[in-house]
Amino acid sequence: MAQEQYHIRIKGHLGQQWSDWFGGFTITNTENGEAVLSDRVADQAALDEILIKVHDLELPLIAV
Repeated sequence: MAQEQYHIRIKGHLGQQWSDWFGGFTITNTENGEAVLSDRVADQAALDEILIKVHDLELPLIAV
């Protein structure tokens, strides 16, 4: 199964130290006050794990 590329947009900026906690996702902070987490994930379960981490930190999810 091919890995899918995902971009998860959240409200607020994140420091680069969070990349490891999010499984190596690349973190890009935008000028409009959002952070974009980008990486490939193997399957739906792997994506769910990342989204649970976003939820656990109470980060406002904008889009996936």
